[in-house]
Amino acid sequence: ETVFSRPGVGRLVVSAIRYLAGKALTILVTIFVGVFVTMLIVNYPSSRRDSPSTSPFEERLETQINNAVQAGMYDGTFPSILNGLSFEEQEQAWIEKLRSEVGLNLPFLPRNLLWTFKALFFDWGQLNPGYAEQMGVTPRSNSFSDNVVLQFLPNTLLLIGSSYFLVFLLGIPVALH
Repeated sequence: ETVFSRPGVGRLVVSAIRYLAGKALTILVTIFVGVFVTMLIVNYPSSRRDSPSTSPFEERLETQINNAVQAGMYDGTFPSILNGLSFEEQEQAWIEKLRSEVGLNLPFLPRNLLWTFKALFFDWGQLNPGYAEQMGVTPRSNSFSDNVVLQFLPNTLLLIGSSYFLVFLLGIPVALH
């Protein structure tokens, strides 16, 4: 005669929590790897002759830094970083501060890891204002990231939906084969 033992409720709950935590960790790692690979692709240097060692993304960040500095000088919000320095030295110090903030001074791998975290949290520091003004939202408000997400949600859903559809159409025959 075989006796079947029923696992305790506590053991069952712990098993369910462990399973769900494993799935959640897998999803988080997958999202991180996906965004990291995306940042690697975005940071791939272009094949243009005038700047073969920089990517279009780096050039865009440099342009945004220059625009932020020019706008700060124009509207009088240029911060006084170090007193006692000339205006040009303060401007260079501000440019270096912004370059350091976005990771342009870092080596390749740490720079891409930093950009991955910044992309995951929608936090590009002081370089958000230009894009925010185009959307009519100040970057310090809570609705900035909501508006960015909502603006691109339809295209994102279209892309994800079509990719899942292709995976379904191609995956079923391959799996059956």
